[in-house]
Amino acid sequence: MKLPDSAKRDLIVATISLKYTQSNSVCYAKNGQVIGLGAGQQSRIHCTRLAGEKTDNWWLRHHPKVLNMKFKEGIKRADKSNVIDLYVTNQVGEVILFFFDCFFPFFFNQKKNSLIK
Repeated sequence: MKLPDSAKRDLIVATISLKYTQSNSVCYAKNGQVIGLGAGQQSRIHCTRLAGEKTDNWWLRHHPKVLNMKFKEGIKRADKSNVIDLYVTNQVGEVILFFFDCFFPFFFNQKKNSLIK
């Protein structure tokens, strides 16, 4: 079986990333970038879980509903990123909405897993 060039590139990126981490590390790569890395845990299972959670977060941050969020003009990039991170990790609340003065185009009680369907 022959691997596509994109898969070879992802394997190279993941391998290089793992070279510079501690043992028991797990890496997920896509499109030439690391999207989840779990390292420094005593258990390979915990490393896999950590890398998987980071990968899930990456996927959710790239969902069209998240990418199309509208923010008030003048909001700093870091603040937008923090709001998005709080949203996809299901930690957002009314105070965040008021403080950052942004608009979320869907319900907050919607489960994050329903975003990936």
